[in-house]
Amino acid sequence: MRSYPHDGHPVALGRNAKAGAEASAIQALGTAMHRPHPPLTRALVVLALALFFPGLAAGQLRTIPEAAKRATIEHVTDMIVSVDGRQMRLAPGAAIRNERNLIIVPVALPRAGAEAHYLVDADGQISRVWLLSAEEAARPAKRDASR
Repeated sequence: MRSYPHDGHPVALGRNAKAGAEASAIQALGTAMHRPHPPLTRALVVLALALFFPGLAAGQLRTIPEAAKRATIEHVTDMIVSVDGRQMRLAPGAAIRNERNLIIVPVALPRAGAEAHYLVDADGQISRVWLLSAEEAARPAKRDASR
């Protein structure tokens, strides 16, 4: 009996080799036909969860440290920002988070400035910034004597 592997050349198979090849083919076919969770089913489940529970991701509260100071921040140039009118340098690797808690680059800061909380590192450079949403900005700022 002859069999044609993937390269198309006939190969002579013995009795046991033929039975093994047929068993492998049947097993592979059965595995492909009976998947426990087809990709389409998984995609539909994820879509249904996203539609029925949209507030799960959006409703997460972000944690801003108590030590963070509040100010109006705007981008000046490169890694320089204006904090309540005073120019300060952003630390290497500084993280600026927007109102949706996504990390943004310094040039994406609003041109007119934005209310924000920020942390300063040991070198006096700004290491982390959180731009405030309208709801967060409406809350009264806590008094900070160290400014």
